[in-house]
This record gives sequence, structure tokens and C-alpha cells, in this order.
Amino acid sequence: MALRKPLRDRIDRVPPDWITAPATALVLTACAAAAALAAGEGVRVARDALPLPETLAAYVVFSRAAQFAFLVVALGYVAYRGTPERYVRFGRPSWRDLGWLVAFFPLLVLASGITTSVLGALGIPLVSSAGSTGPSLAEHPGVLPLVFVVYFLFGAPAEELLFRGVVQGRLREAFSAAPAIVLAAVCFALLHVPFYLQSGETAALTNLLAQTFYGGLLFGLLYERTDTLVVPAAAHATMWSWNVLAHYATALAAAI
Repeated sequence: MALRKPLRDRIDRVPPDWITAPATALVLTACAAAAALAAGEGVRVARDALPLPETLAAYVVFSRAAQFAFLVVALGYVAYRGTPERYVRFGRPSWRDLGWLVAFFPLLVLASGITTSVLGALGIPLVSSAGSTGPSLAEHPGVLPLVFVVYFLFGAPAEELLFRGVVQGRLREAFSAAPAIVLAAVCFALLHVPFYLQSGETAALTNLLAQTFYGGLLFGLLYERTDTLVVPAAAHATMWSWNVLAHYATALAAAI
């Protein structure tokens, strides 16, 4: 009869990285979703209990509560691994990197058009990905400096640090670029499921997940090609601010 291996030897056996890396990515995604939902609920309770201002500036700040939670999860994992240089990469972009940033937007339009056509042909409900707060922000130019700070210097970098720096970075330790980007985009899409369900967007859930997935693919591609989180963060923040930027671009064109 074969003897069982000692317990110590069985405990010391570590699963292969192609198992632990995706598992880690999923755990980080679940932790980020739970932390973000808790942060959002905390903001709601605080605004109900305290005399906080009901202003557009307050909305801009409080709307990024989820990104604060993402930052906590990302920095917690980086501290646990003890290798910040592996995951926290905010190097100065080159001119070539900025070219990738410019290329992101036609690629996004192309991906959106393909997705809309396919889902429409399948009879799946569609919904616009444009933010509903853009016109309000555009009509209050005094809040734009705050929008820039909160979106471009905090919110988008925090979210990209978690999903491109940490999640995609961890997956890149086990896989080549393409699988790592795809798996990170899947995690990015899954993260948004509870928020879409919470907002009541269940009818168009497939469309929303498709939008989030191809957005994650493109952010991942930017990070892979540029090796700096500055570029995907700038693209991400620009997407959040698209209605505002389009409003002022139209006004400037009319004035000229």
C-alpha cells in the first residue's frame, strides 16, 4: 500500500501560475466590486446623515468613490507583493505613446460600431455608453478644473492602476500579451455587472458588458504597447469627459 505524502509536502505544492494568476485576478475583481459598492453606500449614508452640499462640484467628487475603493485594493495588493515597480508604472509617455492615445479613439468608434451592428442584428437591446452628466458639467465651466483633477489625476489613474497595472500585470506573469489583455478585459467587464444591475440597466446588460469588454481590451492594448499607465488613464478619463469635451469643441468651432 502506497504511503501518503507528509502533510508538509502536500501543503508546499503550489498550483501552476496559469491557475493562480487568473484566480488572483478574479479575487481582486471581486474585492474591488465589494469595496466600490461599500464606498458608494457609505457616500449615500453620509449624504443622508450629514449636511453635505448638493452641488455639481460635490457630485463630481463623490461620483469617484468607487475609484477610491479601487485604489485601496490595488495598493493593498502591491504592498502585499512588495514589488511596486512591477505594477505601478506611470512613466512619461513618448511621442509614439501619444500616437497610440490618438489611435485609441477611432479604434473605440470602430469597436462600438461593430458591436452595435452585431447585437442589433441579434435583437439584443442597445443603450448609449455616453454619460448622462456631460451636459450639466458642460453648462458649468467653473467646475471644469475640478473635473480635470478628479477624473484625469485621480479617478482614471486609480482604476487603470488596478485593472491594467495590477490585474493585467499579474496575468502577464503567467501569459503572453493577448491572453492577459483578454482575461483582464473579462475581469473589467465582470466588475461592472453589480453596478449595472444596481442602476436597473438589466435589459441592455449584454450591450453594456460588450461595451465594457471592448473598452477593457483597448485600454489593455494601450498599456501593453506603451508600458505606462498614463496613456490608458488619459484615454479612460477622456471617455468619462467626452460629452463635456464635445460640447466645448462644438462651441469653439462655432465661434471660429
